[in-house]
Amino acid sequence: MQTEREHGFVARLPFPRSHRIPAATLERDYQTVHIKPVPDARWHFEVRLPVSAQVEPIASADHSATPPATLSRILLVDYDASIDIVGLRLTADVDLASWLDEWLEQLGMTPISSRPRPTPHGVMGDILATKRTPDGITVARYATVRDHERTFVFVLRTPLANYRSVAQDFMLTVSSFQEVRTVPGQKNTSSLQNPGERPD
Repeated sequence: MQTEREHGFVARLPFPRSHRIPAATLERDYQTVHIKPVPDARWHFEVRLPVSAQVEPIASADHSATPPATLSRILLVDYDASIDIVGLRLTADVDLASWLDEWLEQLGMTPISSRPRPTPHGVMGDILATKRTPDGITVARYATVRDHERTFVFVLRTPLANYRSVAQDFMLTVSSFQEVRTVPGQKNTSSLQNPGERPD
């Protein structure tokens, strides 16, 4: 159970819908990283990350089936935080906001706020949640991106005290995400529309 102080702090956690990192800071402290977690190019992507971030591709992941599988883990080492990028196949008729609600229930997470967002690819799930662990309260944010039958779920996990420090980096990762495919005669192509990086 959360203490009254913890409950008040959790209730006031920010839920940014876009990052507000200044352009000069983006140029100096961030970089675009192309991640190829498996040989299948349909699961290759790029994201913009802090230069201090460490990327751990999960090379053994099997993406031939529907259960979620972690494609890559991004470690924000300065804040004891991680961003998992999970891949799975879901048909276009699946409501991702509802699917995400059900998945978090299976994981035992406690939602704080849910803000589904409409996109050209349908309504995406976006949930801020918490879970008590032996080390204290963990804050997690889950956001989905869809490309036809491929769904990508971004999962931020961090101790409660560090969430405010990484909330902007998480939104930058989501908004900069592009699925990258190598096509003969072309450098790279992407079928995903960038959700945008401009502040609300």
